[in-house]
Amino acid sequence: MPDTPRRPPEFEIRPGEDVWTALAREVVTRPDSPTSLRLMSNVNRATRPQREATDRLIDALAGQIESPQDPATAAELAAASEHWTTVTGERLDADMLGQLRDDAQQLLQRRRRGPPAIESIVLGAAERSDVGYDLGLHLEGLRGTWHRLWALISLSSTMGGDTDDAVQVIRGQLEQQLGRPLTESEWAQLTEHALRHAAQGKL
Repeated sequence: MPDTPRRPPEFEIRPGEDVWTALAREVVTRPDSPTSLRLMSNVNRATRPQREATDRLIDALAGQIESPQDPATAAELAAASEHWTTVTGERLDADMLGQLRDDAQQLLQRRRRGPPAIESIVLGAAERSDVGYDLGLHLEGLRGTWHRLWALISLSSTMGGDTDDAVQVIRGQLEQQLGRPLTESEWAQLTEHALRHAAQGKL
């Protein structure tokens, strides 16, 4: 049984409400209040291990779907499954596995439509957040600019040199946000992925 949370000084419990109902009302009606922000922060902190374990398992399932005969993907799936069970305390039954496999299929579809994750190529990018991009609101932050650069490189394969200047402009914006130039290896990996994507006819 979870402990009853301490009542913040500015927090109102109306007649007939228990604390949990009052907290839910507070979050819905006043999401920016100090109480709501503290509650959401605590929830995010408490659920982070479960979310990370689930993300790891979905990623491992995606790897198995792409490379079903690869022993490395099988080993990672086994490790991710065990980790998920330990962290969540749940049993990974057939129904749950099926749902997670569907999520893995969707993850693969998103990956095929978009650029590689910037943190998989660019050193130091994992520590940088881009909430607007993650929520699908805009392409202006670091990850959004990475996405635009990848798309322009893909487009360049069908338009010859017509997009070269635009590519360099977006590359400059990315490097400014990153705080350093892309290395030759990083640029080569991004370019290879973008041109391979264009060759597959998925632009």
